[in-house]
Parts: sequence; C-alpha cells; structure tokens
Amino acid sequence: MVFAPDEWLPVSAGAFDVVLDRHGRLDAAETARVLSHGGTLLTQQVGSDDCAAINEALGAPPADAEEWNADVAVDRLSAAGLRPQSRAGWGAVIELRVLSTDDWPVWRELRLAALAEAPYAFGSRLADWQGDGDRAERWQGRLGLAGSHNVVALLDGEPVGMASGVPAEEAGVVELISMWVSPAARGRGVGDRLIHEVEEWARRGRARVLRLSVMRGNAAAEKLYRRCGFVATGVSEGQEDVMEKRYEA
Repeated sequence: MVFAPDEWLPVSAGAFDVVLDRHGRLDAAETARVLSHGGTLLTQQVGSDDCAAINEALGAPPADAEEWNADVAVDRLSAAGLRPQSRAGWGAVIELRVLSTDDWPVWRELRLAALAEAPYAFGSRLADWQGDGDRAERWQGRLGLAGSHNVVALLDGEPVGMASGVPAEEAGVVELISMWVSPAARGRGVGDRLIHEVEEWARRGRARVLRLSVMRGNAAAEKLYRRCGFVATGVSEGQEDVMEKRYEA
C-alpha cells in the first residue's frame, strides 16, 4: 500500500489495480480484492473513516481513530502479510494536529505569519493581533470558541498551515475560516489536507453545508476551493465572495 505525500504522483497506467481519488472513500470489498491479488492501493491520505475500511478488508479489529497514523498503518499492513512501502521513501510527510487552548503558541505563530504574508486574504489585520492584542488569553479564547475545530498542518514536523471549522448561526451550516498555508509548503497538498479535515469534522457533526468566504481576486484560494468541490453562491459580503459545499442528508 502506498501513501502518497504529494498531490500528484507520476505513475504509469499499468502500475496499479485501483487509484483512489484524494477525497474518495475506501471500499472494504474492493480493498480486499486488490490487496489479496498483489495489487497496489494508491491513496494520498488515510483518515479515521478510511481506516475502518482497511481494517475490515484485512480482518482486523477497528482502530482507535485517535491512535491511527501512518506508522500504525504500516505496522498493521505488515502484520497482515502485506508489504507496505516504508516511510523512508515517501519524502515530506504531512501531519495534521487538532489544537486545544493549551496549543495557543502554535496557533499564534501561524496566524501572525498568515496576516503578515497575506493581508489581502483576511478580514483581520496584523495590527489587530499585535501589541495589546497579542495576549495569551485572547489566543486561548480564539481556540476555545464553542464548537470550533482548529487544526494545523505540519510538514516534516514543522507547522506550515492552519484552518478552522466553526458553527454558523444558521442550523446545519458550519464555516471554514482562518485558512492559510505558508508559501514554502504550497503546491504540496497541504491545503487539500486541511480542507478535508474540516470537511470530516463537518460531516461528523451532520452539517448540511460547509461555507467559506474568499477575498475577491484571490485566484489561488478560489482555485483550491473549487478543486475541493466548493461552488460560488452569488452572495458577497463586502470584498468577500461566499462559496459553499453541500452534503447529502
């Protein structure tokens, strides 16, 4: 089984039996068929929903989602008699970390970097979070927003991206906010991973709609959101255009 750390992995058409879309769902029966006949399952990421399908295909008990990571996946696949690719050949590894209020220094570092690097992309200003605005209790309050899901991405162990999911006033609607990836990590699938994580959080909460706002003219961000399935609503809020992704009930 190959876990691809990058968005694109050049392979020939005959190199595998099945290719899984980066936001696709693993099917237990298909996984078992491919792996049992020596095939290769190619996927960019394995989330808590996907690991259940892998375990079912391998006849293993369900994994604890909090303990599931790439190392656990390699160990379980090896124990099942398969030959997963070692992590040594993967290159840069993207990891996601859900933050608590105690993790405010990590969030602070990334948020200040985001506001300094891309002031055009946010409604907040860097000055709003400096000086008297740069207080531990304020950062903790941001991470402690009721019902929020705050996550950072690490590339080879270094924080390089951030995103949040927060409830909206409208029932069944949640919002994706504070999305940013550092310039050095762009084009490596970090943005997709962050969005996917917030989507999974939204689905777990049975949200019908995941909504976001993007500054008009921010073509790179809009391209990313469209690639991830978001569509324009035709609604604007000041200089921001609203996009959303709907989920089946």
